[in-house]
This record gives sequence, structure tokens and C-alpha cells, in this order.
Amino acid sequence: MPTIEHNSQREYARLNCRVSAQLKDQVEQAVDLLGTTITDFTEAALADKIQSVLDPEPQSIASDRNFARFLQGLKTPAPVLTVDIAMEYRRIQAECSDSAN
Repeated sequence: MPTIEHNSQREYARLNCRVSAQLKDQVEQAVDLLGTTITDFTEAALADKIQSVLDPEPQSIASDRNFARFLQGLKTPAPVLTVDIAMEYRRIQAECSDSAN
């Protein structure tokens, strides 16, 4: 999760949202464990999520690699049933996502 540095020259804006009571309790537990504030925790979590949405490049690289492996599997001379191809594609996808993490 990104580290949030406080800077007196930085501009801040208020962001309000409603969350379930359960989520609020979990956030409070997490900030207690981390020794931070809800604001700092929320800002870091939002920054991390925004980055993953706006810069999805690592996901597309993994997907391209999965697709290349899938195509290589189609080129094998042994006859393969369509169901087996789908199962192999899902296995390769899972394997690549595990290695990317």
C-alpha cells in the first residue's frame, strides 16, 4: 500500500462516503494494528486501488502471456477436446496469476 506523506503545502479536499458498520469496524481494527489514522489508511487504500484501475498494464501483460501459452497449446499435434483446451487455459491462467503475485 502506498505511503502517504503529510506536507503542509499539499492541498486537501474532503471525501465523504457511507460504509457498512462491519466495514467500519474492520477499518478501525486495521488502523489500530497499523498505528495510523482512518484518513491515512483510507487515502493509501484509495491511491492503491486507483493505481490498479488506471494503470492495468501488469494485468494485460499476464493476460498476453496466458494467451500465448494457450495458443502454443493449440499447436500441439495430439488431438485435444474443446473442454480440455478450456481447462488447460484456466490452469495456465491460474499458474500465471500465482507467479505474478
